[in-house]
Amino acid sequence: MSEDQTLFILIDYWSNQFTSLHLYDKETMDTISISLENFVFQQARFTNDENTIIFSGEGITGKELYSYSILDNSISLIGDSLSNYFNNLEISPDGQKVLYFRQSQFQPEGVSGCDLPENTLYLTEMQGYTGSYTGEIFYNSTSNIGEFQFGVMGPPTGSSATGGDAEDAGFTIEYPSGNSVLGSSTGLAIPAGCGTLTNISRMNNAVGLNNIIILDSNGDTLDFTYYDGYLNNLDNLRNIDVITKDLQSGEISVLATIPQLINVEGFNKPYWSDNGFIYLFFFDDSECIELFKIDGESGSITQLTDNPCSYHHSASFLETNESDLEKLVYATWNNNEGLSGIEYRIYDISSNESLYVGGYVQGFPYLPHPMSQTWSPDQSKVAFNVMFTNIYLPGPLRVYDTDTDSFSTLVESNGWGSSLAPSQIVWVGDSLAGDVNFDGIIDVLDIASIVSIILDDSEYNSNADYNSDSTVDILDLVQIVDYILDN
Repeated sequence: MSEDQTLFILIDYWSNQFTSLHLYDKETMDTISISLENFVFQQARFTNDENTIIFSGEGITGKELYSYSILDNSISLIGDSLSNYFNNLEISPDGQKVLYFRQSQFQPEGVSGCDLPENTLYLTEMQGYTGSYTGEIFYNSTSNIGEFQFGVMGPPTGSSATGGDAEDAGFTIEYPSGNSVLGSSTGLAIPAGCGTLTNISRMNNAVGLNNIIILDSNGDTLDFTYYDGYLNNLDNLRNIDVITKDLQSGEISVLATIPQLINVEGFNKPYWSDNGFIYLFFFDDSECIELFKIDGESGSITQLTDNPCSYHHSASFLETNESDLEKLVYATWNNNEGLSGIEYRIYDISSNESLYVGGYVQGFPYLPHPMSQTWSPDQSKVAFNVMFTNIYLPGPLRVYDTDTDSFSTLVESNGWGSSLAPSQIVWVGDSLAGDVNFDGIIDVLDIASIVSIILDDSEYNSNADYNSDSTVDILDLVQIVDYILDN
């Protein structure tokens, strides 16, 4: 939902091959529909600019992140080939930056075309970020090369190529289409052997080559294929870059690098707090999942927990668009006598303490996936929901009271007949106009709170806006005083 509550986003999900995104205007009932070829929408959010949304999903290169302008109906790629382990759609509390994650570029020394099988090409990992990617085309050929042509697998934004053995042999390189490269000899051939055929540059990432045609010096076709193995990794550990992009200036910064992330099933939802830190889970040096925080300005990483573990598992904060929370619900996976399920805890940012609040364990074939959290205005109660991912059914919607340490279930999961959507939830009730300090009553303490808001020009408080004119001023104070005197 947009900040002014007039627009909302709906992702229309039909299958893993087809989705579309719709923007609805509640006042005019106008609809804007967006679809992309070879792209499956998964998430979408408004930024602080209500004319811009950010969306993510599965594209040609894997996880991809885009921005969409409502004003000119334009779509811009923010990042591609992103990490599958972290959620790549986190927006800063001020709405100015977006956070995403990508495997660090890593090319071990000594790796070259001579490591390839005979008569194969190979595209190294593209280094850089959206707007400026570079990579090498390795080759290993048993015959002289007189001409070559190949397609680049990635968004069709154009490729260029320079250098390598092709340039040394005086080849002319052309680009018949946005995703293809053609090299032809002007007299000399590239001798049989191995090395770097050429270097390519692209606006967007690429994940391999296709439509390969290699001719020898006589114009005969050589039997060449693309090597789909992996040359660039020494083991199964991969560093992950934590990246931010300024949505107005377009500036991209590698905020931090998470060292040696172990691939593990799970979905890691970071939380960008208005205290300036990004909270997220990843593995420590002992291969145990722990909670860390990353400074949103300096990029410094601090480990917050040191829990022992006996197996690789995952943990994640439940989704929320609120950035001013003092407590956060997170879920960890457990295995108990063959059952896979989730255990809920609340993390207190100020005290750095975790509180166990209960578990929900469900055996095969119903695999529970924690969805979202939403807190009451006084932050004493939290509601959260779950979805069964393998059958896409909503699970129960429950509320936990931190004062009484008790659960209540608002909606049970009732199978295919359920009308409750397994989507993000938002707490919109349990709020009393005039109850400025959210203690459930209107009294002299609220008068003191609203005076403080007016004098300090503090952040807008909807309960302090007693007359609902979108401002907090002396008129609200007078009406709250009148209410207290009359009651």
